[in-house]
Amino acid sequence: CSNEVIKLDQAVARHFSGIGAGPENDYTLLERGLSGCGACGGRLDLKVKTQQGNEGPESGKTSRFLFCTTCKIGLPMPANGDLTANNAYCKICNYQVLNVRNRDTNKEHTVCAYCFSNCPPPPDGLEGLIEFRCFHCSR
Repeated sequence: CSNEVIKLDQAVARHFSGIGAGPENDYTLLERGLSGCGACGGRLDLKVKTQQGNEGPESGKTSRFLFCTTCKIGLPMPANGDLTANNAYCKICNYQVLNVRNRDTNKEHTVCAYCFSNCPPPPDGLEGLIEFRCFHCSR
């Protein structure tokens, strides 16, 4: 089923621009080729976008995501923590796993670049997840 989701994402991406595909001045490249794309085997770039505006709770907020220039897809990443590539690849979708280190506590956990925001069917008792981290996985 996860392979079908990736195919659907690729089909939609051929007709619509995704996250990170807008004007270059809207996005800042943080790291080129941070992790591997499970769909095409290419490399994902880490980008950031800061919300513009003078008012409201979203003003000045930054959003981080990984962007594949081949697949034209953007994958939202955790807002906080230092991201580094892990040697492991997700058993569900084949995207490279990332380490997320909390700067304050120095604790670390892992997330799959794809499954983090495209939640696979969760293990029993974890229905309704919006963000999926590797420790939620039962595989």
